[in-house]
Amino acid sequence: MRAGKAPFLIFGPVFGVSAAFLLYNAFFAGNVLNWVAAIISLGALVLLFMWLKAFRLELTEDAVAYKTLFTHSRELRYSEIEESVVTLGADNYRDRFRPTLRLNIQPYKNLNKPVITINIKVFDRTEIHDAIQVLNAKLQNHNKH
Repeated sequence: MRAGKAPFLIFGPVFGVSAAFLLYNAFFAGNVLNWVAAIISLGALVLLFMWLKAFRLELTEDAVAYKTLFTHSRELRYSEIEESVVTLGADNYRDRFRPTLRLNIQPYKNLNKPVITINIKVFDRTEIHDAIQVLNAKLQNHNKH
């Protein structure tokens, strides 16, 4: 599963309009500072699209994997997962640096593996809802065995 269309439709015009305005200004003002601002704005737009395109959540037969532009792929087998919880807001200080709406996949503590924190805001609502349902079903099936 990849990022939904909504983040592209929300952030694209915001950064796109500012980049277009700065490019227009740079062409007609000709000032070096205007060109620098236009190039930085276009770079931010490209980086934004690269960031959104890099989001990937995969549920396979035996594992869940999550990857973003700035993190390597993180994977946990269903047998390694203690629980998965959708969390909203900040419960402690470290949560301030995490996505506001996230899916935390907690491995068993004795495995010494990090929690996988998935930014669920970037995915399509129905797709992420279905993925969470599938994940919970797979965890319940695996815990029965």
